[in-house]
Amino acid sequence: MINNQQDDSDSYALSKFPVIYLIDDDAILTPQNISNLIGVHEETVRRWCRNGYLKCLSPFGRYKIRGADFKSFALQWYVAKKEKHRKVF
Repeated sequence: MINNQQDDSDSYALSKFPVIYLIDDDAILTPQNISNLIGVHEETVRRWCRNGYLKCLSPFGRYKIRGADFKSFALQWYVAKKEKHRKVF
């Protein structure tokens, strides 16, 4: 039952933002790339990196995010966002 709920949540996130499918796991993304993909400010992406929510590399102070790490984070973020907006009766 839990796996089924997780699959439903992943399906929701991927149907809402199908561009996630197109990102190669080995791709290197910048905060600007991610902000354009999901519609948040670049500083929000940097904050996620600084706070450890989004796994990243930071050579020379520049954040670089692997495609696989972004996909994993994005699925969790969209599910949490969906849960936050769900009404409780």
